[in-house]
Amino acid sequence: MIPATNTANFVQSPFSNSGKQIARGIDFSLQYQYQTANWGTFTFSNDWTYLDSFLFQSAEGLPTHEVSGRTNSDPFVGAFLGQITIGDGFLKWKGISRVTWDWNNFSLTTAARYYDGFREQRANHATGANGLMSKSS
Repeated sequence: MIPATNTANFVQSPFSNSGKQIARGIDFSLQYQYQTANWGTFTFSNDWTYLDSFLFQSAEGLPTHEVSGRTNSDPFVGAFLGQITIGDGFLKWKGISRVTWDWNNFSLTTAARYYDGFREQRANHATGANGLMSKSS
């Protein structure tokens, strides 16, 4: 409200969700339980994810980029997601495998995690035709 003229000035701008993200992948889960007579119960479990494709388009009409297997510190992904996800990556594979032993109100679990690698592009490196990093001259 502007006191001198007793009028209100404002900008009306509708929300527009014009970009898009399309993810394609699969989640795997497998669990097996083995009960023994004297040693308790052993549980083996695996949870894995494969990201085949992750397409990102920031606005309608702009190019769509494949970010699967890349980190957000590369020039394209970091420009849009770096301040939000800092240090994240769009990994092709990740998973966890666990073994749990339960016996007489006692439980013990061990786990192993796997995180796939990714290509990282830095400002002081140029990307060759094959998509791999090479030192710039």
